[in-house]
Amino acid sequence: MKMLEYALQYHTKGYCVIPIKRNKKPYIKWEEFQNRRPETTEIETWWDKWPSANIGVVTGAISNLCVVDVDSDDGQKALIEVVPDLKPDTQSPSGGYHYYFVNENGQGNATRFLKDVDFRGNGGYILMPPSVGENGNKYTTLKKFTREPLPLAVKKHLESVCSCVLKEENCNLRANNNQTNCNNVQQIATIGNKGTRDDDIFRLANHLLKGGMDAITAYNYVQFFADRCTPPFTSKETRIKIESALKRGEIKKRNLTSDIREWVSATSGNFNATLCYNEQHLATKEDKAKARVVLYRMVKEGLLEKNINKAGWFRKIEEEAPEIDIFSEEVEFLKLKFPLALEKFYRPMQKNIIVIAGTQDSGKTAFLLRFAAMNMNRGMKIKYQSSEMGSMELRNRLSDFEDVPLKDWGNVDFRDCSSNFQDQIIPDGINIIDYLEISDSFYQMGGILKGIYEKLNKGIAVVALQKDFNSDLGRGGTFSLEKPRLYVSITSDPPAGAMAKIVKCKNWASKRNNPNNQQCRFKIRNGNEIRMVSDWNYAPKKQKG
Repeated sequence: MKMLEYALQYHTKGYCVIPIKRNKKPYIKWEEFQNRRPETTEIETWWDKWPSANIGVVTGAISNLCVVDVDSDDGQKALIEVVPDLKPDTQSPSGGYHYYFVNENGQGNATRFLKDVDFRGNGGYILMPPSVGENGNKYTTLKKFTREPLPLAVKKHLESVCSCVLKEENCNLRANNNQTNCNNVQQIATIGNKGTRDDDIFRLANHLLKGGMDAITAYNYVQFFADRCTPPFTSKETRIKIESALKRGEIKKRNLTSDIREWVSATSGNFNATLCYNEQHLATKEDKAKARVVLYRMVKEGLLEKNINKAGWFRKIEEEAPEIDIFSEEVEFLKLKFPLALEKFYRPMQKNIIVIAGTQDSGKTAFLLRFAAMNMNRGMKIKYQSSEMGSMELRNRLSDFEDVPLKDWGNVDFRDCSSNFQDQIIPDGINIIDYLEISDSFYQMGGILKGIYEKLNKGIAVVALQKDFNSDLGRGGTFSLEKPRLYVSITSDPPAGAMAKIVKCKNWASKRNNPNNQQCRFKIRNGNEIRMVSDWNYAPKKQKG
């Protein structure tokens, strides 16, 4: 079952569903969904855009759900000491546990209310099975979700950390935004109890410095609160927290510099600062100011040229191009075969990149496996990098080939790979990447394909990309179109099969037959046999207006 189907099931059960990245951060601005549940069409749009997105559920009143989140064995022991008979609902990829309970009015969030145990209420979210962690393991269901009332013993421990966590004021001392509505010193003094003082004091220091306060003034404010922790911080410990927060700010600044330089390297021609802000998701005045500093520094370094006639516009200065020696080697085409008889349009050459951009379930993997089967005995090594199939699933797919014995697949070097594909390239062989996944920062696609191109010598690379139904181009858009010499778009169209379209073709097999914009319909049988059901013909031109 696909992630979208699971997401819709949770939605049907009354949960507020949002799409989450592997790093546990939402793909979307999720704050509005603390107050409203998304429509079914919104969920479908999200998972059409990010098919492998993890499933997040917003906790609190909106989902009638609060969660006790246990991060370690020590946390599990601490919780069992409080409530011995609790059974977890799900297990996380790292070995932790989630316990689901009915939401109560005003419940907020609390960090480490027991050792390695957090609480998620209003203003929080959690990941649901079968979401996948950064280590590749899945969240798993341990028992049927019942959502019992929150045990009284758990409530008491929450109240002992922050007396307002379970009240309607919901001051949320440990919430992600670290805001508080508590106005009396007694409630303020509750920060730093029950093993949370390190996190609380560091967050306070980080927010003060991030807001522009100088280090000495920030130290005085932090020490005021540090004196009221249990046990209190020493002045030396407070100074260490300030220094750590300063280092964190410098690291973030360096990361922003690196991200902008990488973005510029993947850009060509003219661009303006606003485009840079949008692509880098920079919203604050502070981040935009830092971005401008980076761009103008690149102007001084001779990497960019400022447009004197248009404020905020820049042009990337290209390095001196390497010389092309047209006399050292004879022109040599690679004698390869392709599904859909693409070789009658396109003659592959050394160092070519071929892109197959397809919608979900359109046959990308079938195309690539059939391409590998058709070229096993052509004197070139084949490496197949798969980001989706494990050994059992792959063996099952290969066993379905009626015309290729399973033993013959030993001629293909299969690798489990989901990133850094260029590091696995064999320079003089056939490289197949199934598929190059990218979920955001699509401008990076051009740089990734460029990295693959630079690793090639006499070989080629065939790269699959995910694409949307309303576009011929894969994720990365025009950034994915620059390096390939052949670019084929395939769109599923059940029950008629699928439609293939040649979006870009260089190295024509016949100078009299322009293959660009030609398309054909095909069907896939048994997961690997690709049968054309119509000839290649030019796609009809779209009517204006």
